[in-house]
Amino acid sequence: MRLSKPGIMKKLLPILLFVACSSAPSLEDSIKNEIVKSLNDADSFEFVEMNMKKEFTLKERMNKVNKYTLKKMLDLGMDTKQVENELAYYATLTDSGEVVVSYYDYKFRANNAMGGKVSANYSVTVLKNGKVINVKNMK
Repeated sequence: MRLSKPGIMKKLLPILLFVACSSAPSLEDSIKNEIVKSLNDADSFEFVEMNMKKEFTLKERMNKVNKYTLKKMLDLGMDTKQVENELAYYATLTDSGEVVVSYYDYKFRANNAMGGKVSANYSVTVLKNGKVINVKNMK
C-alpha cells in the first residue's frame, strides 16, 4: 500500500495515535504491576481505590533528595536505588517549579497465604514520567 495518496495520512493518523496511546499502561496498572509481584495470590488482586496524597515540585524535592541524602544512605548501608533513580531523572529537568513526584495512597484486596481475603494500604511514590519508584506497605 502506498501512503503517497493525498489524504491517506489524515485518515491513518487518528488510528496510529489511538494505538500508540492505548498501548501505554495507566498509572493504576503500573502500580498494580509493582504490587502483585509480592503477593501470594496475584490472581486474587482486587483494586479498591487510589488517591493522590501530595505533589512536589523539582525545587521542593531537591531540598529533600540530593547527593548528600544519597551519601548519608550509603554510609548507613541503606538501599539507595530510589534516590539514584530520582536524581538521574531530575538531572534531565530544568523547570524548578514543575511537579516531578507524587505520593499516592493505594488500597486493594487480595488473598493471603492462608487463602483469606485481606485488604492492604500502600504508599506509592511516582515520578512525573509515570515511573513507580517506591511501593511501601502501610501495615
